[in-house]
Amino acid sequence: MRNLKQIEGSSATTLILLLLIVFIAADLAKDKWQRAKALDAHAQTIPSWRELIAARKPTEGKGGRPIAIIEFSDYQCPFCKIMEPRLRELIAKHPGMIDLYRYDFPLESIHPFARIAANAADCAGRQGVTEAYQSKLFEQKTLEDYDWVGLARPTGVPDLGAYRVCLDGDQSANQIKHDVQMGKALKIASTPTLIINGALQSGALTGDQLETAYSVALRRPAF
Repeated sequence: MRNLKQIEGSSATTLILLLLIVFIAADLAKDKWQRAKALDAHAQTIPSWRELIAARKPTEGKGGRPIAIIEFSDYQCPFCKIMEPRLRELIAKHPGMIDLYRYDFPLESIHPFARIAANAADCAGRQGVTEAYQSKLFEQKTLEDYDWVGLARPTGVPDLGAYRVCLDGDQSANQIKHDVQMGKALKIASTPTLIINGALQSGALTGDQLETAYSVALRRPAF
């Protein structure tokens, strides 16, 4: 049988380990709070951000959720391509909490195929195929001479004839122009730019930064 000293030694070791766990957890919580505070302090607030989602159907979500993420993006932008899976991961991690609204902001001076890609995505959206088509667009290495109809088939666009008419007629021109004008009115100059419940964040945020921005946004619900 174990003697008293062995039991006391074991108990002391267990207590030390528990204290270490508590201190580490407290340190991690403090670090998370400090990062959230720093992110919140440096984020520009957009007072009129709710106007961007009024009467607009979200790309992802049903509307009315606690967190609204508005993304100004460019399908040819390499940083937007990096951001896409991170956004998808955040949305999957918090089911039923996030609505994603995507605004087209093609930087045509450096991305000559971004505008036609935005047009193709909008044509798919007119038939109810939004996030699936858009996510696939972000996965493409190049958009030069791209087969837009070929992408429409596997993503579920039902009427390919109507889709071709939409592409050829540039029916989305006014919508894209509107999105760009809204972005310029907010002095947005780069992609990706996110507005998360009113807080503007520019650049390809890391997964941790997105999670922190999400936590901060919970303090100011979308609705």
